[in-house]
Parts: sequence; C-alpha cells; structure tokens
Amino acid sequence: KSDNISPDNSEQYYNAYQNLIDCQFSTMGIRIDPLLFLIGGKSDIIRRGIKLNVDFSYTWTCHSGSVTNGKRTQCGKCSDCMTRYYSFKETGYEDPLPYNTLPNKGESIYDNK
Repeated sequence: KSDNISPDNSEQYYNAYQNLIDCQFSTMGIRIDPLLFLIGGKSDIIRRGIKLNVDFSYTWTCHSGSVTNGKRTQCGKCSDCMTRYYSFKETGYEDPLPYNTLPNKGESIYDNK
C-alpha cells in the first residue's frame, strides 16, 4: 500500500500472478496473499519484523545495483529506496543498510518520467 510505483508491489501484479497460478494449479487452491496487502504498508511490515526480531541487514530493496567501495549499497534515489527509508523513519527504527544518497522526498529518479 505504501509503494505503488513498483509493479511487483501492485495489486494488479499479484492478481495477474494469482491468475497464472490458478491456470497451472486450479485444483490445489494455492493463494498468493502478499504481506503488504494483509497487514498494511511497509511501515507496518517493519514494525512486525521488529517484533519478530528480523535482522533487516539481510533484506534488500533497491533495484539499481549501486556499489560503493566494493559493497552493494542502496542508491537512495529510486522510489523503492525512498519508500524503505521513510518507512523506517516512520517506525523510529534505523535502517541498517547503507545508502549512497539519503533519500529526499520529491527527488526520485522517477520524477522526470
């Protein structure tokens, strides 16, 4: 709910994926119910993860493939980085992953598209 720009986070994407699974496994009753739609937005998922002691340093959001000093980093400019960064800020929990640039609302690389 808090990240509608990424196609793989949209209800349309999951509905299409569910249709594909239904075609293949129609008699098995397999359901795709993304956590994002079951409990709320990204901040809600982070809060749930904190309660479950999730080590968020093993999670990844950025799709840019940025590398700094030989290590993968989050770009901080794409919509996914911005959503993650501000979702962590909303929870008051510090994101353990490094960013090349700290996200700034209104300066997404998608603004000019």
